[in-house]
Amino acid sequence: MSLDPKRLAAVFFIPHQRTKASLMELLEKADATQISPATDNTQMVDCVWAGWNCKGYAEDLSDYRVLYIYFWQSDFLANLGDNIKPIEQDGLYKLVKTFESTCTKLVPEVAFIITHLWQANIDFVRNRERMIRTKDTEGLLSEYFGALYIEDEICKFITRDLQNRDTLKTNSGVIIFAGKDDSRWF
Repeated sequence: MSLDPKRLAAVFFIPHQRTKASLMELLEKADATQISPATDNTQMVDCVWAGWNCKGYAEDLSDYRVLYIYFWQSDFLANLGDNIKPIEQDGLYKLVKTFESTCTKLVPEVAFIITHLWQANIDFVRNRERMIRTKDTEGLLSEYFGALYIEDEICKFITRDLQNRDTLKTNSGVIIFAGKDDSRWF
């Protein structure tokens, strides 16, 4: 699948046994609004998520139903700001809270926010399925996703010291950022 090269994404890997939901149903659970079929002959859906105009897409891989929410890199960078403060004062805090809420509602094993354009390629994302299936937390952490959600059941496989990364505990897991403070998202 080809998508404009200036889009980043939030991606949610939901085990098949947890959902049979359609793309529209997944987006509704993710609190997306203004959901409507795209007008460009793709299987994507236009929506607003985290306050941004996005494109939604879902597919079934061997073990997971995967929801992709693509957003413009320019929206991300416009909210990033020059000096990242504590997470609660980060210009992207709304994105963090929307991501956290979506993880709580969709119950993925793993989800991530992609902040590097080269990672927003759908084949790159598909190739992460094996890491998730085998609970390769070290491999996932080595990808340096802007934000990586890992559910509680898989957190026990993390052996790496996370003191050089900002983390946010959620009701069902933890969000681990790529870095800390001014390098939180990269």
